[in-house]
Amino acid sequence: MPSYGSVQRHPLISLLLLVLFIVAGYIVFTFVSLFLASLIYGKSLISIAAGGADAETLRLVQGLTSAGAFVLPPLVLWATERRASPGYFGSSKQISPLLILLAVVIMFISSPFAEWTIKMNQMMHLPDFLKGIEDWMRDKEELLGDLTKKLLTMNSVSDLVINLLVIALIPAIGEELIFRGCLQNIFTRLTSNHHWGIWL
Repeated sequence: MPSYGSVQRHPLISLLLLVLFIVAGYIVFTFVSLFLASLIYGKSLISIAAGGADAETLRLVQGLTSAGAFVLPPLVLWATERRASPGYFGSSKQISPLLILLAVVIMFISSPFAEWTIKMNQMMHLPDFLKGIEDWMRDKEELLGDLTKKLLTMNSVSDLVINLLVIALIPAIGEELIFRGCLQNIFTRLTSNHHWGIWL
């Protein structure tokens, strides 16, 4: 059997497993979070799923679903590929302070471009025969906007701390684990080239 880095499994099998773990995690943790929210806050599952939830309920559902869909799957994949080194996620490498500074600078420089893409997205109009799809997309965008406003309504320091955990910390950790930890690792093994792994 060929060896792909320090992992014997074919990279495409790893990719398939990661996708399956993400889908399974999303489904399982969505139901678990809805069930817990209904128990804790006394709301029906249907009303919560339909968006009729308050900020506390949304935070619980969002936090658990994000953790189950984006943090847990990469860890499960890593656990099934224990033949990989402890630095599977790249955690054994030293990070240059210069790279951290460069990342912050790039983030601020790219902000106007990100804002411009948001404006362009809002101005987008589909052809007449796709009007139904456009209306559906705008309705969903408004619904998500309302949910975001609910999530960002903070009446105490504890709300702020929970929001930082649910909106910033969990998604950031999940994104790093999935993209830089797993996908970059998988594509690097597949192409035997670190540059291609990063670009893909």
